[in-house]
Amino acid sequence: MALSPLRETVFAVLKRMNVGQLSKEIRSTMPFLVPFLKMTCIHFILLLDKGSFPAAVVKCLPLLSLIWFVCLLGVSDPHIHRYNRRIVAALCWCCAGDLFLVWSEANEVYFLLGLASFSVGHFVYTLAFGWRPFGLKEFLFTFSVGIPGLAVLASCVTGVMRYLALGYGILILVMQWRALARFNLKGEIPWRKIYAAIGATLFVFSDYVLAVNKFCFPVPAEQHVIMVSYYAAQFFIALSVVNSTFVLSPTNSTGVASSNDEKNRNFHVNRTLSEGNLTTNNRVHGKIKDDADLKKNRNDGFHLNGTDTDSVQD
Repeated sequence: MALSPLRETVFAVLKRMNVGQLSKEIRSTMPFLVPFLKMTCIHFILLLDKGSFPAAVVKCLPLLSLIWFVCLLGVSDPHIHRYNRRIVAALCWCCAGDLFLVWSEANEVYFLLGLASFSVGHFVYTLAFGWRPFGLKEFLFTFSVGIPGLAVLASCVTGVMRYLALGYGILILVMQWRALARFNLKGEIPWRKIYAAIGATLFVFSDYVLAVNKFCFPVPAEQHVIMVSYYAAQFFIALSVVNSTFVLSPTNSTGVASSNDEKNRNFHVNRTLSEGNLTTNNRVHGKIKDDADLKKNRNDGFHLNGTDTDSVQD
């Protein structure tokens, strides 16, 4: 009996997944994310009332710890760390949005300021995820699911707020589409792209529940549902900056490295050669022995310290 496309996709991922390598990455990364986990637990333990300065501090601390985490991995070089810098900028805008929403119930202006801050954050996330590949299937999937949801939401909102909600909804759907478009099964799939796709999807879910709870009808346990999914979304997006070389498949279906990956490797070979930082086991008086060694280094996936080929590409 033929498998459904979804089951075929799941089996393909599981077959090509190296769980051992993923566990190594998690063990090496998680110690730096402990502050985020602690701050998140404090938020849910205290659950302070909105409209107070302590509530604002407790709500923003998890995102501040994620900003620290991304900065720790590198933001100094405007080219190599371009992706990291954009993620930090987006986190800062989202943190500002959290700050405004603490007082949103007391004054509608704060809700509008929070909406504007998150809109800028989603725009910066979109820039970080990039516009290539286009991802037609991901586009159709995202908007075929998202547009009906926006239509339901629009029926609950009137006046200018309806247009603001629709504009924000389209913006966050674009952000999700760009994150999903980077995650495909045809070539090399770094874990960082999977993290970004998961984070963007959780972000859409969190914001949709928040909007439904505010404009349509009360959602049971809305505070926990919204904030758990929101912090998880920011966690996975921040995790996408990790310098991961663990991939589901090093080659595409034809067994040949994709052109983008080849360009990335060529870029790093040339940059590393120019800076005198080439790392290889086949060095003779500081020079590469021949083209075969160069090809081997490319296949080994060496990279500049503290960077990822996707960071440069993005």
